[in-house]
Amino acid sequence: MLYHYVCPQCQQPFSRPYKNAIYCSRACVGLVKNKKVTLICQWCGVAFQLPPSMVQGTYRRKHCSQACAYAARPQRYLIEPCQYCGETIQRPVKQAEKWPRGYCGVACRDADFKRPEAERFWEKVRICEHGKWCKQCCWPWQAGTSGKGKYGSFKRRVHGALVNVSAHTYAWETVNGPMPEGLQGNHICIAMPLCCNPAHVYAGTRKDNWQDALLQGRAKPGWSSESTRGHKNGRAKLTEDDVRAIRYSEDATHSLAERYQVSMSMIRAIKRHTTWQHLAWEEGEPEAQKAPKTPLTPAQIRTIRTSAQTLEELAACYHVSTATIRRIKRGITHKDI
Repeated sequence: MLYHYVCPQCQQPFSRPYKNAIYCSRACVGLVKNKKVTLICQWCGVAFQLPPSMVQGTYRRKHCSQACAYAARPQRYLIEPCQYCGETIQRPVKQAEKWPRGYCGVACRDADFKRPEAERFWEKVRICEHGKWCKQCCWPWQAGTSGKGKYGSFKRRVHGALVNVSAHTYAWETVNGPMPEGLQGNHICIAMPLCCNPAHVYAGTRKDNWQDALLQGRAKPGWSSESTRGHKNGRAKLTEDDVRAIRYSEDATHSLAERYQVSMSMIRAIKRHTTWQHLAWEEGEPEAQKAPKTPLTPAQIRTIRTSAQTLEELAACYHVSTATIRRIKRGITHKDI
């Protein structure tokens, strides 16, 4: 029995006594194997040829050589001079983005930090073309930042140790002296939190800073700590009446937690006045139920360690949890007894 096919290379019909035949002859097979596809290198733009098997699939070739493939990769290392001695160094790009100033070693870094603080500080500030006496232009900070990159961060020595301080606060201190206790450096400029112009910074409280944000439109109108306290908070599950009822109630903690759909730790915190502190004490209200730091005496701890009772029996006897009994028996807590 013969099977009939059509050669995909020469388009001629042929027959074979077996199945799955593709080409009519070895000549057609050789032509297919030697056939190449012309591509353009995505890095240098030079045309090159490849077999069809290297063009199809997920890992198909895109570059004419290995050199072009390495050159097309994202840059992982940055070559730059040392900020102190000028020697050429190589460091990762992510590290350079996080710490703009790079050093060739610890010796250069320590020597750079031993320079005068004012000299180190002002070389990181981009002063406008009008000079240091300009009171209108913003001087952006050009070095490391704190938090989410909102404010500049500068390392200074305090009692012999390096401490991070706000760059705009240090700029104010260079002109006006040490910052008074309880105050902070607040910006006058709206859209430049990295500004280090001493004329754009004043000493004020956090409340002053918040009022400036309201006036400048940088904060949501009407928001304050009083507007989201207690039952006014969008995530609050209890009302003020519920809190007062919990404080006066003599029911068990777990029953109150089930009744008001909150956790047992929340019930304890309400009874101890660690939460909802803005509610004033009322006459007849029971005193805050403060948990003692050490509810067990040394004699009781020794008795627990030598007792043959179960954990549940000991926990019920001494009014503590089974986890506390287990830690005492294992010597994890109260090691000094």
